[in-house]
Amino acid sequence: MNCHQWVLPGILADRVNKRRHWYFGAHYRSKARELFAFWQAARAGTASAVACCYGNKADDSVAAPVAVYATKVRVDRPGYLLMQHGSYQLVEASDQPSIPSGEVFVYRGVGNANTFQWPQLGPLAGRRQQAIWRRYVAVQTHVLSDSVRSFNSIHDRAARGVSDRI
Repeated sequence: MNCHQWVLPGILADRVNKRRHWYFGAHYRSKARELFAFWQAARAGTASAVACCYGNKADDSVAAPVAVYATKVRVDRPGYLLMQHGSYQLVEASDQPSIPSGEVFVYRGVGNANTFQWPQLGPLAGRRQQAIWRRYVAVQTHVLSDSVRSFNSIHDRAARGVSDRI
């Protein structure tokens, strides 16, 4: 199998050997067994979709495309695979009990923040605030419009020296 089927080539720095297999979230195949088990079930048509949001954009809001599947994690415990633009997160079902009703718990903020910020435009915002908000939404829409750009922005690859691409 050619490595371009394994990774989004644009997420890796030029110096990285793209012919090597890069396993999502793991350096060794054995450490990514839950992910391989999920994809085997998906190819067999037996993966169980829990939620799917194709993403959308309006003047005042943007939503990222996200898919959630039921799967097994850590020694066959029930769990979920959350995916968005090449990013995967495996979580135990007990850690995300509200997923079946459409709610995901966010554990931490961005960077060094302790809380997750959910910016919204208030109903009494003036024209200037509305213009700033719409520019913010336009930037988020641009970031989410390309899977490589989205992956790199969320993982902040350049800040950690992993990649020189953003």
